[in-house]
Amino acid sequence: MKRKLALVMAMLMVLGTLPACSSNSGGSPSEKGGSAVSGGAAGTEAGAVIETGDKINSTYTNNTPDANLSVTAVEDTLTIALASEPPSLDIFQLSDSAATLVSKVHCEGLLRRNDATMEYEGVLAKSWENVDDTTIRFHLRDDVYFHNGEKMTAEDVLYMYQRGNELPLQSSFYNMYDLEKCKIIDDYTLDIVTFEPFPPMEDFMSDPADCVLSKKAIESSTPEALVRDLNGAGTGPYKFVEWIAGDRIVFERNENYWGEKPEFKNLVFRIITDSTARTLAFEAGDVDICMQPLTTSVDSLRQNPNCDIWTCDTFTTANIVFNCTVAPLDNKQVRQALAYALDLDTIVDTVYSGTGRKHDSFFTPQNEGYHPADPEKDKALLEYNPEKAKELLAEAGYPDGFTIKLWTNENQNRIDLAEILQNNWGAIGVKVDVSIMEFATLMAEYSKGIHEVVICAFAPTGKDGQFYYPYMHSTGPFRRNYAGIRNPEIDKLMENAQSSLDKEERAADYAKVIDILREEVYMIPLHNSENIFGVRSTLTNFEPNPVSLPRLAIVKSK
Repeated sequence: MKRKLALVMAMLMVLGTLPACSSNSGGSPSEKGGSAVSGGAAGTEAGAVIETGDKINSTYTNNTPDANLSVTAVEDTLTIALASEPPSLDIFQLSDSAATLVSKVHCEGLLRRNDATMEYEGVLAKSWENVDDTTIRFHLRDDVYFHNGEKMTAEDVLYMYQRGNELPLQSSFYNMYDLEKCKIIDDYTLDIVTFEPFPPMEDFMSDPADCVLSKKAIESSTPEALVRDLNGAGTGPYKFVEWIAGDRIVFERNENYWGEKPEFKNLVFRIITDSTARTLAFEAGDVDICMQPLTTSVDSLRQNPNCDIWTCDTFTTANIVFNCTVAPLDNKQVRQALAYALDLDTIVDTVYSGTGRKHDSFFTPQNEGYHPADPEKDKALLEYNPEKAKELLAEAGYPDGFTIKLWTNENQNRIDLAEILQNNWGAIGVKVDVSIMEFATLMAEYSKGIHEVVICAFAPTGKDGQFYYPYMHSTGPFRRNYAGIRNPEIDKLMENAQSSLDKEERAADYAKVIDILREEVYMIPLHNSENIFGVRSTLTNFEPNPVSLPRLAIVKSK
């Protein structure tokens, strides 16, 4: 069955008119090509879309700016419009995509993933090799200083793993390390040891959360203070200056940076949570880079000579997540009914304006083990059938429906989606009370496990299936496992995949997990997004990224 959401579509159309042993060597992150593209000043025909051909598909325009357009909106300053305010500068304590993006300009880790080649490169590590199945030896750079003037040593690196294992937010990402066996060989050499073989080690160590911070700076401050000021603990190309709540976060160039220094002296993150206002600020030239411009404005922005638009595939999925620990959502028939009640094809087309793609899994196509949903086994996620939905509700003991609370944040796509869910679920007798919150508030609330339904996106910072571990293993806190999944079979499969060195075996385990997630309908997968970035057409060397974390410090003028 298909039924067009004519009324809702019309409303959204109106909204849419608003403007085995291996050795590796590393180097300065700016010495490696990445997927950054240098465009000439001459540019190309306005709006012409160019494909990069990288392993992560991306496109860009290379428009020719107006002759009198300044390089940046503010002289010698790169200004980036954020879609949300970060909850913290210390991403070991509190983190989201905005906090992680900000951290990348003032903090660094041992490795990074080149998103063009999907290979791993050294950053603070010069080289590394596998000593055995559970040990990697890292050789560190000896010319790195923290912003507080202290020199980085192996002690600071080991401290990162110790601190990560202790803090609730990150412990699920650090509990594979055998800290008693990890050892410092000398000031610039150390062994990192895991309890069992851990195949995705390099991918995890490329996570932006794996940032090396000054042990002295962290220990001389307090957790509360570190949320707003890292006390000079980073090594990155920019240094923190100030944070004006609700307005901006300001950084200045690190003149003692070990690598290539940024072109622009200052870097400012402006916090513009309203999607329309953020897009208009970019179009007007008030900001230089726009995160998440309105999807409905992409075509017109491509035709603007002063704007370039970059897109790339992502690891991000948008989902409707049920808290399966609370009634009536602890009943699978209820969850199936809510899924059957949604015309997902129309919803995705309406809400996401043709960007990205409709998706059928919490995992993305880049993940090992991914396979398309089965039209017979996974009908609840594929078929629009409100009559079947009503039938399942009656069988579950809710013939007259019930009321549920739906939470999401200020993202316009999610607000639009919430309105559609109210209509679709209302048609089967389920009343939906919607609450729109600031993102930091939303995270704090669902971390308590008191939510019922949440619209949110999962954006792992790596492509390995183990990034999903805390989101579905029963030990994962609600801050990660927001569906409250408590499934022994999933636990066993994820634990086995975590330590197996057999690639095919790991893929088979992940495939089974995907099947269970679909069968149980812990969540309704909606959409595998396409990252969209607006970049001032006077700028080049921009590097799109599948998890919305471009390396802003390498951006240059054309």
